[in-house]
Amino acid sequence: MRSSFVSVVLAAALLAACESNSSGERKAFAAAVPDTGRVTVDGGSLFYEAAGVGDAIVLIHGGNLDHRMWDAQFVLLQRTHRVIRYDARGFGISSAVDRSFRAPDDLAALLRAHGIAKATLVGLSMGGGIAIDFALAYPDMVHRLVLASPSITGRCLSTMPVILCDARANSQSNGKSLLPLRTVSRNCVLPFSFWWEARTLR
Repeated sequence: MRSSFVSVVLAAALLAACESNSSGERKAFAAAVPDTGRVTVDGGSLFYEAAGVGDAIVLIHGGNLDHRMWDAQFVLLQRTHRVIRYDARGFGISSAVDRSFRAPDDLAALLRAHGIAKATLVGLSMGGGIAIDFALAYPDMVHRLVLASPSITGRCLSTMPVILCDARANSQSNGKSLLPLRTVSRNCVLPFSFWWEARTLR
């Protein structure tokens, strides 16, 4: 019961930070200069910022974003917690992706470099997927998860081309034009064309 209550309070704090727009509120929660640096991972390095003292919270950004998306939450949560935000490999000013790697292993290296045995992971979209995969790979290092629209890995979307074909047939009968259909690759990575075509069907 206590864990559930704390999770609700943490989620409420994150929401409150997102909704704080007045200059007075931003001034009240003025942040100290954070510790910044890079942590070496297998074949690269991760940029991070850390601030505050207390139980650890790690903020993991969404795809096509970087650590800056957490500006408001980083300022608020460092008042009561040790907060770390970082750029995942291939994003922001962390190393580019030039070899195969596992994002959960990168996150484990980041926590170990900071001497953190267990942390609460907060993730949006891609960041939520990294948090879930990390929890599965390193369950003893996770205190709790706070996820917003997390991505899910490991499931093959083999039925998507069929669904899209049906949608394409219906849209063409209504006179709408779509880009050429592409199929899902064998490693189950959904091509960008699907998302673009799905968007045109709205």
